Amino acid sequence: MKLDIKNATKADLPGLLRLNKQIQQQHAEQFPKEFLFEPDAKGTRDFFKRLIDEDSQLLLIAHTADQSVGYLWCEIQRFPKSLFRPARSKLYVQHVCVDADHRRHGIASALFQQVDDLAKAAGITRIGLDTWAGNESAHSFFQSRGFETQQIIYGKNLD
Repeated sequence: MKLDIKNATKADLPGLLRLNKQIQQQHAEQFPKEFLFEPDAKGTRDFFKRLIDEDSQLLLIAHTADQSVGYLWCEIQRFPKSLFRPARSKLYVQHVCVDADHRRHGIASALFQQVDDLAKAAGITRIGLDTWAGNESAHSFFQSRGFETQQIIYGKNLD
């Protein structure tokens, strides 16, 4: 399977929206109190349009010959020096999604390799992400890509 990864454009919106619907559904099934099953379609489209246009956002899309099969959205975060920490920059992965019918074919690895390469080219030496506690397959994948646990965030529902 020949895979092409590029920066997403507005022409990629139909594929992005189709893929996002898959990952949104998966999250809503796993965490129904945290995610909507059917977010506003126009709002979602507008959201991805804004990401494409913003300089601090990186939205990559993976295509095979006939369709969009994955995307990765990350944010360039720059932090000034503070009393407690040095100045630093990182890429923060917000979303990654691979089409359900194309998983385990190296698409996520290719997307993350592209992120690694872009970060290095920009002089950024840190990539961060978060994942939900019950998503064991994602945890295994991230660990295989060299990610390590840095922070644990707890939550408590009061309903």
